[in-house]
Amino acid sequence: MTQLSVIIPSYNSENTIEACIASVVDECNSCSMDYEILVIDDGSNDSSPDIIKKLAKKNKNIIYIRQENAGPSAARNNGLSKASGEFIALNDSDDIWLEGKLKKQFEYLTNNPEVDLVSCQYSKPSKYNAEKVVSLRDMAFHNYFLTPTVVFRKNVKNVQFPENLKYSEDMRYFLTVLLNHKCAYLPFVGSRNFFNKLSFGDSGLSSHLFLMEKGELSNIAFIFKQRKISFFVYITAIIYSLLKFLRRLIFSTLHKIIKK
Repeated sequence: MTQLSVIIPSYNSENTIEACIASVVDECNSCSMDYEILVIDDGSNDSSPDIIKKLAKKNKNIIYIRQENAGPSAARNNGLSKASGEFIALNDSDDIWLEGKLKKQFEYLTNNPEVDLVSCQYSKPSKYNAEKVVSLRDMAFHNYFLTPTVVFRKNVKNVQFPENLKYSEDMRYFLTVLLNHKCAYLPFVGSRNFFNKLSFGDSGLSSHLFLMEKGELSNIAFIFKQRKISFFVYITAIIYSLLKFLRRLIFSTLHKIIKK
């Protein structure tokens, strides 16, 4: 029986996918578990498919799946539909897992059977440094769940990533999970970006700060529409989000100036 399925969407990731997969393999082996790594190639046109296929020939636990380009949400949903593990974890093709990530998360899930999903910190220690069960109200002010940080039980896999959203779609996914599942956050750094890029404003989709903010505001509205927060908390969360956006915009601009 497969204990863990790891889903990794990949699009033109020739520079990072090997290190990404290696970090996942190391963590799975360190926990001595039966695992499968589902790498969903989202229509890549670089050398990454050849790299993944080569790794799959060496390790039978790595499974290469090709699809027409449809975006990361569709790739993750494809992986969820094929995952056979009792537990499922997510990673992104330019992120790596750090030593001890899985062990700490599985210890927590074993000791807390009522919890269906657990996350950890990404990239660097956060000011949110206390273990906690996360509510939808908490998520109105801070996203405790990033895709490379989570492990969840298979009963969560029926929740689908929203393929119609391009920004903050992962947060919408976790908000939907929270409607029916107990989820927790652990205050340790368990994954990071391969290039150590900023979590916002540096490159890729995260460089589109205005659209990211629009997505975050729509997610706060989603929480309000579920009647999980009051109107006062909703307005407070909107203001707080806009202040964070302003800070990100300033910080990102200064970062780009310094890089030049």
